Amino acid sequence: MTAKAVARLKNTSQRSTVQCVALIAGWSVAVILLLWVTVFASGTPAQPLVKEPGDFVKALLNGVTIAGLYFMFASRFTLIFGPRRHPSQGRS
Repeated sequence: MTAKAVARLKNTSQRSTVQCVALIAGWSVAVILLLWVTVFASGTPAQPLVKEPGDFVKALLNGVTIAGLYFMFASRFTLIFGPRRHPSQGRS
């Protein structure tokens, strides 16, 4: 490899590291704001979005569970109907 190629690879890795740090910082701020609005804003005039944090956790887990079930069904249908080597019914 030439010196220019090595320098270009180093610049690319440095840029991606900076981008990763910025991405992590952005997501951290978003999560903190979301937690503040949903649970911890009890002293403000607006009041928190969720009165009981336990109910919020239950609803969150229910949502993750149903999303997992949807994923399982979708991947099953993809595996069953995806690898067919038949032409599409709409094109015949």
